[in-house]
Amino acid sequence: RAARRVKSFMDTVDHFVRYAQDDLDTITNNFAENPFYAFEWGDKAVEASARRDVALIMRQIAERQDEHGGIDNALKHAAEQALRGARWPSRSTSMMSNAAAQYKVAAFAEFVASFDTEN
Repeated sequence: RAARRVKSFMDTVDHFVRYAQDDLDTITNNFAENPFYAFEWGDKAVEASARRDVALIMRQIAERQDEHGGIDNALKHAAEQALRGARWPSRSTSMMSNAAAQYKVAAFAEFVASFDTEN
């Protein structure tokens, strides 16, 4: 059961990374073709970057071999980040910074929900 849980967790991480990287690759290609058009939907790049970053954070925490590592600590961290972001949303003067923070909070919440539904 524990091995299945670890595999499921890492599959969730891999899915998040793959999905985000596919989006980032498409965005990169579209930007090379037409930068102005690419900026019209630039929030997609921010969202994909946030999803990828969260997945890599989850993997890093899960693979730690100390008392702060493991799947349970990774999920706890994700839940805490999602709750903190919901309670105290980013209030930067930079709209892009606020959007990035919002997408990262959503990605943490989505990761927890995604993993919970698989197990």
